[in-house]
Amino acid sequence: MRNIWIVCYDISNNKRRYRLDKLLSEYGMRIQFSVYETIVSKDGFNALRNKINSIIDIEEDKVNYYRICRWCQDKVILQGKAKIANNHGFTCIC
Repeated sequence: MRNIWIVCYDISNNKRRYRLDKLLSEYGMRIQFSVYETIVSKDGFNALRNKINSIIDIEEDKVNYYRICRWCQDKVILQGKAKIANNHGFTCIC
């Protein structure tokens, strides 16, 4: 089963921020400058976290993960040009 995960980050170093942005773009869609919406399985999420851990400096950087449960997915409200990532055909890592 795949879940939607919102990944938010605050990375102080340009090189690490670029590497993290490149990685997250393989897993989902950017919805804000430092926020991605991803759809991954449990194993895919664990793999993503391990890859992120190899990029960030845990003493300086911040990464937050928010799982959007099935019930909450129906409650998402979009406004303006906002889009839901799962309508855009990126590859789901299963």
